[in-house]
Formats: sequence, structure tokens, C-alpha cells
Amino acid sequence: MLFENEVIDDLQCDGLKIIRNTKGYAFTSDSVLLANFAKARMTDCVLDLGTGSGIIPILMSKKTKANHFVGIDIQADICDLARRSIELNNLSDRITIINNDMTKLTEKDIGKFDVVVSNPPYYTVNQKNKNINERAISRSEIMINLKELIATAHRLINYGGLLYMVLKADRLVDCLTNLREKKIEPKLLIPVQPTPNKPVDVLLIKAKYGGRAGLIIEKPIIAQGYFSS
Repeated sequence: MLFENEVIDDLQCDGLKIIRNTKGYAFTSDSVLLANFAKARMTDCVLDLGTGSGIIPILMSKKTKANHFVGIDIQADICDLARRSIELNNLSDRITIINNDMTKLTEKDIGKFDVVVSNPPYYTVNQKNKNINERAISRSEIMINLKELIATAHRLINYGGLLYMVLKADRLVDCLTNLREKKIEPKLLIPVQPTPNKPVDVLLIKAKYGGRAGLIIEKPIIAQGYFSS
């Protein structure tokens, strides 16, 4: 199951484990926040855009009763890592990983989904060094930007479906503008602070395709206490 520089990490969630390359991409706490935040019913099919190591569908397989998960990522090596983690957890019957460019996929290719989740690249290319490696592609808009990702979600989500995202606070205006342009209405926003004395740096957003206007902003999550409890 393991290749050079790979280790198995315990996810501290009902025995789930994940394979990690110590010299490559690694999931962050933001993906864990999103997996805890997103909701799905037993009959729902869930799509994870930019799935990376598959951490979000793996965690959601225990935290929800969703029927099936599909994770898409453009990086072949990371998709291989995700598939092996899914096999390690005996989840191949519930989670499918697709190695493809999400901007080119249509309903005819993979169908439509009831729930879409995404922890998209946070940084625009001019904010970070444009090095083409796993970490850069996962963190920066080298392969896809926020507008393209939301357009992909719009193309692949059922009317009335829900979109869950986690993003940096300074991308909020860009996100809300693009969501409303695609008639995916923001419904819930939860700020996340690293500690009580530091400003909000991450946001959790829930939006509904075809939803009515009306946004609820809940009190912030304090990450320091959230992950230590």
C-alpha cells in the first residue's frame, strides 16, 4: 500500500486512516472543518471538487449517511494516493475518485449531484510563487480559479442542491459575487478564528442553488478550542 516517503495517519474518527506523502501534499485543518460542516442525506450523491487526498469524502463517509461520493482532482499522483486511502478504509463501494480537469466535465460525463463540497485553492497566482508542484497547485489558482470552480459546481449540482465551501476571509466578496451570479444563494456563513484574540481568517459557507435571498451569520468557531476538544 505504501511507497517511498509515505506514512499512514490515524484520523481519530471511528478508525479512519489516510495515506500521506511526507514530501508532498498534506490536507489541512480547514478540510476537517468543512467535512464536519457539510451535511448530506442517505439518498444524496456528494461531489468533492479538488478532492486532493480524499480527506473530505473519507471523513464525510462516517459523519453522514450519504449514498455515494465522487472526488475530482487534476493531479494524478494525488488521486492515486486518495484511491489507496479509500481502499485502506474499505470505502471503495461508496467513494469514487476521478482524475480529470473539473472545468471540462459535464453532466453527461458524471451526472449531477445533490451536494457539492470544495476546499478550493486559496491564493490567486500573484499572491504566491507560481511553482508547479503539488502544494502550489493545491493552494494557489494555478489550474483553476474561484470563478471557474463555482461555475463547475453550478454545472454539476441539482436545482435545490447545496454547496459547502471553506475559504480565506479575504476571498469572501469574490465568492459571494460569483455564487449569486450563478443563482447559488449564500444561506449560512460561519467565521473561523485561530484563537479568541486573532481576527477571522477562514470562512465556512453554505449556499443553495435556486435558494431565496437571506444569509445567516453564526458566531465564530475558535479553531484552538475546536481541535483540542
